[in-house]
Amino acid sequence: MDFSFTTPNLAAYEQHLIAMGTKNARAAGRKALRQGTNVVLAESRALVSAGHPKFPAKVTGLMARSLYTHDRGIMGDTILFSVDLKGLAFYGRFVEFGTSRSRAYPFMRPAAENTAQEAVGVMAATLAVEIQGYWGSFG
Repeated sequence: MDFSFTTPNLAAYEQHLIAMGTKNARAAGRKALRQGTNVVLAESRALVSAGHPKFPAKVTGLMARSLYTHDRGIMGDTILFSVDLKGLAFYGRFVEFGTSRSRAYPFMRPAAENTAQEAVGVMAATLAVEIQGYWGSFG
């Protein structure tokens, strides 16, 4: 599931990232986004593991283990990451969004909404470390 939000407080890092060059800035951005996405991943796993009224723990455990962060690449100036389900847990989409015969029991959307600010904080902290590490290596 893709989830996006704006992060105006991260604009302060823009000049530093531009000065680092495209390759280094993208590497720092990817690392920061993966760390932020991992926050959402952990919350998604916790929510799905908490149980579902129609599925036994064995099934929700499989869904939790099947969640992973996915680097979707770069489109222009945008680095894309998402939390996805793999393999046998394809039915997680039906749990998340519901079907014509079953109501939705979302776990991905609430995870993204509940952890958005924490994820931004983790991304900002990671970017700060990456920027300091880059410029520290030139000091």
